[in-house]
Parts: sequence; C-alpha cells; structure tokens
Amino acid sequence: MAVIQVAQIPVVIVGLPTSDPSDVESDVQTAARSTINVNIPGSGGYRGLLTIEPIAQPDSGLATPVNGALTQTAGGSLGAVAYYVRSTYVNENGAESPLSAETSLAVSANNLLNVASPAASSGAVYWRPYVSTASGAETLQAQLPIGTAFVEPTTGLVAGAAPNQLGTLVNGPATLTITQGAGAFSLTAVQ
Repeated sequence: MAVIQVAQIPVVIVGLPTSDPSDVESDVQTAARSTINVNIPGSGGYRGLLTIEPIAQPDSGLATPVNGALTQTAGGSLGAVAYYVRSTYVNENGAESPLSAETSLAVSANNLLNVASPAASSGAVYWRPYVSTASGAETLQAQLPIGTAFVEPTTGLVAGAAPNQLGTLVNGPATLTITQGAGAFSLTAVQ
C-alpha cells in the first residue's frame, strides 16, 4: 500500500509498490483541480496520474459572529485611514465559521486600530480578525483566543490570507489513473 500526501489530505492507494515522495515527478495545482504525475519504480513502467477534484468547504457548525467594538488607541506613526473589519470563529479543529458582517472605523493619524473579541459562542475556541483599508478586501491578521482583543501592529496591517469560507473550493475526492502502454485502470479514494 502507498500513501501519497496531497495538500494535507492523505490519499491511500492499495497495491502500489511505492510510498517514496521522491517518486512524485510533478505537481500542478489550479483553481479547478490538483494533478500529480507519479512514477512507480520497479513496476515495469507503470505511471500514475493523481487528480483531485475540488469540493465546497464544509460547514463548521459554528455560529456567525458579530464583530466586537472597533476603537483606536494612540501609537505608531501611521497616517489616518478607514479600516474595514470582519471576523470568524474557529473551533478546536481549525474550522472557521461564516464571516461576520463588515464594520468600519476611521482611525486618526498616529493611532492604531483595536478590535474587541466577538462574544463567546458554543464550539468556538479562537477568533480571527480580517482587516483591510478597502471594503470587501479583508485579510487575516491573527488568530486569537476568544476574549483577547486584536491590536493593529505599529507597522500596520500584515499581508494575510483571504477567508476560507463555506462554499470555497477545497480538495475533494481523488482519482488515480495507472497506465502502462495501452492499458489503464483507475482507483478512487474519498477523503
């Protein structure tokens, strides 16, 4: 049995004579699918093409948070700017809730944005503030325990990731097609 780790999803393929990651020849990932070409040494020329189709991000079961209060405090040397904020809850497995509604605050020069934690909610262990200076373009700034406020760094916002939300495409079922000459067969592994 070979186990091929793809984008943190273990795909178990029964009957392959290799589990060596160096046998992976190439990895191509697009928004539509991930494709990996695999050479199977000692198999008489068998090659594999592993294709992983995207599926929608599953529901975390967490409630949608309401943003905590937005305030400003003296600090840093940043210019005046309006900040747009959204937040999510995160459970112990790292799954995220739907995004909160967007709120905003105009922060004066030489001040820092502060975002209070959303209220505690069943299943939520952490929360993530997403902040931007443009509406609808918020990015991840931190992951904090529930009850801990976010304070903007004195150097400004960090270049974080966009939210991974319900309906966002993530890795789903994988199909491995093994070929040798004119013959081919497929195996499907579901995560």
